[in-house]
Amino acid sequence: MPGKLGLGLGETIMSSSSPAATIDDYLWDIVSSGNLEPLASGTVSDFHDTWDLDGVDYMPEASPDDEGYWDDLDVEEVNDGDGSSIATWSVAYSNTTLSTSGSSLRATANGSGAYGFSQELTGLDTSSQYVIEAIINVDNASGGAANFRLATNTNLSSNVVTLSTTTGATTTILSPSASTMYIGIVDTASGSSNYVEFDNISVKEYAIQPLDV
Repeated sequence: MPGKLGLGLGETIMSSSSPAATIDDYLWDIVSSGNLEPLASGTVSDFHDTWDLDGVDYMPEASPDDEGYWDDLDVEEVNDGDGSSIATWSVAYSNTTLSTSGSSLRATANGSGAYGFSQELTGLDTSSQYVIEAIINVDNASGGAANFRLATNTNLSSNVVTLSTTTGATTTILSPSASTMYIGIVDTASGSSNYVEFDNISVKEYAIQPLDV
């Protein structure tokens, strides 16, 4: 089995009676061809705060800890994502009453038909990836399911990416298809008893950059 990479400090700085110290590489193995490959999933000792193994390759963590060399681009793209205000949210369909309930944003159907709400996101980098997180509640949607979406129009029907359809926390990492997109949740109501909610919605660029040290 190939050995892990190690850095021997050598006897030039160590006593000849003491073993050389080594610093193991917890990320890579040397393969027979002389090339490097990531350690297999399940054999990795993950002591690193900037990188994670996705099962095959090493990827930057979504929220890397500061080790003195890297920082994450921690810019929030969503306004009023904590459910405290509807100020920056818009109804996606006229068949909607938008409100807050506790710490959640709620869209309530005025009757049967499509309803929901969304927010415009501008200045997105289509060459980068974004981490999209939210907690949604669709237990009172029609059929107990609704569509948490990213799209290129305000009613969330064009160039759609469906992020989740069921109640609970959701996390997605993706590259936006346009620099201006809309995020929100929509449902087709069977009547005015239907509503959908979400809170803790966040959209942040998934990237790291060197710190000035």
